[in-house]
Amino acid sequence: MSARIEKRFARLLESDPDAVHEAIVRAVGTLDQLIDSLPDSLEVRYTYRLIKAVAVSGRAADLLALRASPCVLSIEAVGTVTSIREDCPS
Repeated sequence: MSARIEKRFARLLESDPDAVHEAIVRAVGTLDQLIDSLPDSLEVRYTYRLIKAVAVSGRAADLLALRASPCVLSIEAVGTVTSIREDCPS
């Protein structure tokens, strides 16, 4: 099984294998199994226990190599989170 990765993000990574990018990597099994399976070249920046995922930073080639890992469900580009309504009362 190959991990899912958005085509546009995959093309970006493939265009410059040495460029450094950030990504969200989701686990197939446990979060600990995922973290233990990651190469040392990727820096784990955050862990998301509710969705069994980690935010990592590293070379594009190393991120692309995660597609073959049996511990990885998906690889997504890190993006900006915005709210739908900015006028919500606090």
